[in-house]
Amino acid sequence: MPPGAMESNNPLGVGRVSHVVLESRDLNRTEELISRFCAIDAIHNADVDKDTLPFRLEGGGRMIFKRVDQLDERTGTHNKWTGQHAALLIRNEEFFDSHLKLWDALPESELKRFSTEPLPDETNLPPRTELHGPIALGEHAGSFQRGTTFYDWDTNTFHFSGGIGLDGSMANYRIGHDDQNFPKELLAQAQG
Repeated sequence: MPPGAMESNNPLGVGRVSHVVLESRDLNRTEELISRFCAIDAIHNADVDKDTLPFRLEGGGRMIFKRVDQLDERTGTHNKWTGQHAALLIRNEEFFDSHLKLWDALPESELKRFSTEPLPDETNLPPRTELHGPIALGEHAGSFQRGTTFYDWDTNTFHFSGGIGLDGSMANYRIGHDDQNFPKELLAQAQG
């Protein structure tokens, strides 16, 4: 574990999350997408089950994908209150470029987050970005013309949060950029 990975410096004394398990119907395409856009490599060794795809996160945790034939109702999607998402902390100085990489490679969804409109079968949509849409449960509309939420092939939902590492590690950090406190000159560039 990196320095600080097991510290619990919050009022409730809750330790860090050790791992998250997400579903994937095709581990190869999941690995390609996560490696490409999140810049992390999968763990491959004899101890890893063939239907499991783990990624080692810098803060000490693991993001693990399990191969499934059919997605469970808790997996992602943008319109279900029961759906989960992962907020991925990245280095503050990589925040803007990470979004440009997403926007250059992925289409923008026409779906509106938390809308009441009938939805297509999201499990057959490709990876995409999407605007947050109406404010709900603390969610806010993004500052950009492009979405800052992104989806993989299996409707697993992610967004980036910028962090500034302390003591040479991202295991301890302070909050940096999000889509509401972006430098004005970069925001103007993002909006074209």
